[in-house]
Amino acid sequence: MLCALPLFTLASVAAGLAAHGAQPKHGQAKHHVLVGNFGSEYNVTLMLDGTQDVGLGFLYALEIDTEKKSLELVKTSPAAAAHPWLSVNRKAGVVYGSGWSKPVNGTRTFSSYAIQPDYSVSLLNTVVSCGTKPIANDFVPEAGEHGVLYGLDFVNPCGEAWAVSKNGALERQVQALGFEEGSTLHGFVTTPDLKYMYIMNLGGNNVHGYSLFLSNGTLSSLALYPPSEVAAGPRHAVISPSGAYLYLIDEEGLRVDQFAISQSRGALEFTSVSLAVTPFGLAPANASLYWGDEIVISSDGRTLYASTRSRVAGPTTPGYISGWALDATGALVSQDPLFVKGTPGAGGTSNILSVSPWGDASKDMLVLTDQDQDFVALYELQGRELVLLDRVKYVAVFLSPLADPAAYRSFVVSRASTAVRGQCGWIDLQRCTRVEVKTMTGCVAFRMPPGSRMLDSKKSRKATAITALVLSPAL
Repeated sequence: MLCALPLFTLASVAAGLAAHGAQPKHGQAKHHVLVGNFGSEYNVTLMLDGTQDVGLGFLYALEIDTEKKSLELVKTSPAAAAHPWLSVNRKAGVVYGSGWSKPVNGTRTFSSYAIQPDYSVSLLNTVVSCGTKPIANDFVPEAGEHGVLYGLDFVNPCGEAWAVSKNGALERQVQALGFEEGSTLHGFVTTPDLKYMYIMNLGGNNVHGYSLFLSNGTLSSLALYPPSEVAAGPRHAVISPSGAYLYLIDEEGLRVDQFAISQSRGALEFTSVSLAVTPFGLAPANASLYWGDEIVISSDGRTLYASTRSRVAGPTTPGYISGWALDATGALVSQDPLFVKGTPGAGGTSNILSVSPWGDASKDMLVLTDQDQDFVALYELQGRELVLLDRVKYVAVFLSPLADPAAYRSFVVSRASTAVRGQCGWIDLQRCTRVEVKTMTGCVAFRMPPGSRMLDSKKSRKATAITALVLSPAL
């Protein structure tokens, strides 16, 4: 940790952002992603039952340059709540977040934000969720008149569907979903033809299958499908672009199960193929050290990626990213992985993966968020090797506006540069030696190299004049 103060722990990624409804052009060099956080006070143990006040939430916009193969934080926006899960409405230029706001009468929220041209966000509206720990959400633009947002709760056995307005704001609940007691719901996936939706029930150890009615966005229950192992804990799933196969990652089972999808009924049939998501096999002796996390497929449909997290904080016992080649039908070319690569950190409750939705030079790029060490990483698949291209770790400093701007002279950052961008800009600490923050108001983010420190100047007599100062590894 860079400091002992609260962390802005990182959560999920929304990729391929659109600002004011403008789609990023296919083939352009720069793309943008939005990253949420678990909260400035987040503690995984305290939040297990969904009752913790996790503190402040922020949304971070990052720019991927496919020519430079770089990742850069371009905007930090305060959010209505900490958002562990994000979905994007590209037509309206809106992002949706499951809100871990301070609980109100035992429930939390979902929020919608307009994405501005500079990739900051502005709140459209917030609605009350069905439970105390909303987690997964999924936006289906073809459902209803202007699209439908689906949400799940991890603690309360409930889900919901919200119709959105033309401008993307959450408008009205069109369906409430109920599940059996003991359910811990954690993921959605929809077939490419939008006929069927599947919801992963980690606690219930099954996958719920539904028919999806696009006219109004409602769901009709079909059947339950178990994973390959008892107590495997289905977490997330992805469907091949052909619609022929569903790949399911199990949290406790540490495996990916392959299912064939019936095109006429939407039924799932286990193909007897399971893939290990750590280098230690399907039934590792050290299974208690890991938990399965995310699964995604590249935009060209030819690479399957899965991630695991380590339960041991720090770099000594990392999580893993694994990859497999797929053929044109979505079937595995081989059950042998292309690679199994350790992540830079344990991952914490994150190690979420996001792939580019575009078919250009970004199609083999992969974004990972880490909650253990609080960074965002950019990878690229090069042949059979997953290469770490760039990693961004920021320390955010939030300063209340003061009557006496000279008070800011008291705050000195060692090993800093002079690169400051606007009121909510960033200061890059990678190369230079020193900078003084003088008249900045609002927020300033500092990019930290390994081993750097943030120091108060001993020469200052006005350090106490900074009335609101928060240091935390935001990214």
